[in-house]
Amino acid sequence: MDTRITGFLYGDGWTYYNSQGEYYEVDFQQSMKIYQHYKQLVLKAHKGYWRERVRKERMELIIYSKKLYIILATVKGNPCKYFEELPAKDKVLFIAGLTDSEGCVSRREIAIYNSNRELLDEICLFLVLHGVNCKVKPNKNIWRIRVRSRESVNLFLK
Repeated sequence: MDTRITGFLYGDGWTYYNSQGEYYEVDFQQSMKIYQHYKQLVLKAHKGYWRERVRKERMELIIYSKKLYIILATVKGNPCKYFEELPAKDKVLFIAGLTDSEGCVSRREIAIYNSNRELLDEICLFLVLHGVNCKVKPNKNIWRIRVRSRESVNLFLK
């Protein structure tokens, strides 16, 4: 599966399965523009059964796939290890997907939010090693990577 999809689903997806192993669900819910983009990517990678619905004024895609469930459960089980083992190109894609689901991008700042500080520290270290100045800071009850300089924002967006 595309690492960008994995990063997106790590940030905004959730998984379910019943104990009899009859079904495995991978769901995500997003605003329409991002939803349509990731719906196309996910359905291109997954050819099985799926359905969609409107929930709380947002679109939700439900995919029934043991394969996607196992991938996402593995990533969610130890996201830092997963990220560390990715090649540099895939790390960039994972960060892009995570930013799409858990981030904010403007001309002046990029922020990525997550409850896993260790993962954000690893991402920040990767970004710093590639010339992007960033910091991990607390933000209420979660953590945030902030990229604030114009040069770093432009480099991040490349």
